[in-house]
Amino acid sequence: MTPWISDGTPHQWITPAADPTHYKTGASMRNVPDMPDPGDGSQTFYWTNQQSARLMFYHDHAYGLTRLNVYAGEAAGYLVTDSNEEALLTGGVIPDLGGVYHWGIPLIIQDKTFVDAAQIPNQDPTWNWGTTPGVPRTGDLWFPHVYMPNQNPAVLNGSNPMGRWDYGPWFWPPITTLVHPPIPSLVPGVPDTPATPNPSLVPEAFMDTPVVNGTAYPYLNVDRRAYRFRILNACNDRALNLGLYYADTTLLTPTPVAGSEVKMVDAVPHHLIPPVTTPPTIPLCSAIQPVDPATEGRSVAGRRIGRQTVETAECLTPRLLVRRSFRSAPRAVSCPRRS
Repeated sequence: MTPWISDGTPHQWITPAADPTHYKTGASMRNVPDMPDPGDGSQTFYWTNQQSARLMFYHDHAYGLTRLNVYAGEAAGYLVTDSNEEALLTGGVIPDLGGVYHWGIPLIIQDKTFVDAAQIPNQDPTWNWGTTPGVPRTGDLWFPHVYMPNQNPAVLNGSNPMGRWDYGPWFWPPITTLVHPPIPSLVPGVPDTPATPNPSLVPEAFMDTPVVNGTAYPYLNVDRRAYRFRILNACNDRALNLGLYYADTTLLTPTPVAGSEVKMVDAVPHHLIPPVTTPPTIPLCSAIQPVDPATEGRSVAGRRIGRQTVETAECLTPRLLVRRSFRSAPRAVSCPRRS
């Protein structure tokens, strides 16, 4: 059992040591009584680890900031081992990869979107955060911060290709009972402005770039042997279904290197994809959830196994999206939640 003072409830937050605020901690924050007080900006925890071997995870859970802190990287695996697991490793039942991979290869998966300074003024003109607030910087993390409507009354077809949400007053039938109605336009012919705040607590976000162990599009050269992966879905919202496929030896990278890419399919709506026969996949893991498959490396030495992605976050019927489609976040800006 985890004592409540170390359980990470929403009001057990702390602020950085140099933060000038008078509110240094949340109302229920407590240090472990028999441990020295670490001072401002720090907190002590006590976890018993009284459970069988397993991969768990931890992530920030501060009130109103969980989605941002997890997205920024405050989420990771937490590994517990025991004598039974060691016996399985010693006996060869579970693959022992040796060294730091004795207990398996960790795959901490997140999806992120990055700022492109050249494109962001057109794609997200109100973006005002990052390394240099007010001046976009390529490579900074991007996150949804405003309700961008699917509708645009100023254009002939009434739609906004960059939109993410339906705006009630511009929907049909229109919603007219909003607490904060649209701001009337002072210019004839220009539509009213939605009164949604900026920034807003956008409820969910599906980003366009897969990141594994902090690296975008990493790869692993494997031999013909069994491997054990310890997989954690640390995405804010995206669900993952992972599979192993042979690399296409006819494809060349810009370097060029043959056999380093998995052949991709065009990103099309799932109901237009013809039925295909695919190999068994690793069990579906939803955000945020760990899974522990042991799988055999289906390759000869020097060949690379690629990864395709089935994304089921929006519906329960899997859609084959693979990497090209993964880069196209649904109705998100291409350049580039959870409270």
